[in-house]
Amino acid sequence: MSKKIYSNTKNVLQAAQERVSLGFDLFDNISVSVSGGKDSTVLAHLVVQEAERRGRRVNMFFTDSELNYSATINQVDYLMNLSLLINKVWVQIPSVTQTVGKLRNCRFLAWDEKHRGEWVQEKRVDAITENIWETGAPPYGEFYIREAYEKSCGSNSGFFIGIRADESLERLKTVTRHPALIDGNKIKWATSKPSNSALLYPIYDFSHSDIWKYIKENNLKYNKIYDYQRLHSYPTKKMRVSNIGHQFSEMEMQNLPYFEPETYAKILERVEGTEIMQEHGNKSSLFLCKKLPEHFNSWKEYLQHLIKTSINPDIKVLVERFGRMDKTTDNYRQACRQVMMNDVLNEKPIKTKEANSKDNLLNKLKGL
Repeated sequence: MSKKIYSNTKNVLQAAQERVSLGFDLFDNISVSVSGGKDSTVLAHLVVQEAERRGRRVNMFFTDSELNYSATINQVDYLMNLSLLINKVWVQIPSVTQTVGKLRNCRFLAWDEKHRGEWVQEKRVDAITENIWETGAPPYGEFYIREAYEKSCGSNSGFFIGIRADESLERLKTVTRHPALIDGNKIKWATSKPSNSALLYPIYDFSHSDIWKYIKENNLKYNKIYDYQRLHSYPTKKMRVSNIGHQFSEMEMQNLPYFEPETYAKILERVEGTEIMQEHGNKSSLFLCKKLPEHFNSWKEYLQHLIKTSINPDIKVLVERFGRMDKTTDNYRQACRQVMMNDVLNEKPIKTKEANSKDNLLNKLKGL
């Protein structure tokens, strides 16, 4: 395991085990969030090991977006059966995903009863299929579902999440932006929540190789989609296995017919615009906006064209943001990409004159 700056004798695994143990010491209610990916696989195993050592029950939480690899579903099922001490919280309630390829409305409603016969997968008998947490109507995505679940757990709850800081600067900021106050000390690998609760990121300093080393040494099963992605020369940071209908899953959609042709056939019927994303998702002058299209002299001119011709109701949220952005060539290019990818939540951020809060943006969505 990699050695980090906190000690010459402690490696990241030992540090993570200590953090997980501390989480069990501090909180009465323990949950671990899983996605079927490699990071949450490692985290789930660490948490389950500690739960078994103490004889304590733990909730394992998964938001099923309907648009998943079969291999991802199999992996989550494997994780939820690691121990008899696991309370399964498999959620299959309607939720919104931002997609691309659709011209008029880029929102996809998972588990829509109007399309029951077209669902990509069947609902599970042991899943939560009704909105028992009153997240509001209409649903606004996995973020609201997770928030509602966290509130339902009550006070003194610890929520383990498998975020690693070296994946992106945004993830590093997520981990360190609001340190939790635990036993009078600010803990940089946790985020405070109301009611004496916290989000906990015990493997935040794991590297990519640390994750795979742990999986190998503990003989854990992993999502086989990673094997296909490696064979197709995916960059390390592009290897993702959750929600293949997400607006930034262009590489997943490109190769889905090769990885899981049956899943692709179902999504093709279920999600409008799938064929557009599959055919054109990696073109530098289209969704990725890496190359200025012909007949435009600047990214600013191209952005004005995209806004003028858009028939997407979400465009008003984007236009408001663009009005506050720094007027640089790179920002104009990134703004074009946000329009093409319908990046309402600013997940691929642009620099603005005042910070964009995700909560504020989500609140604005409610009024559309």
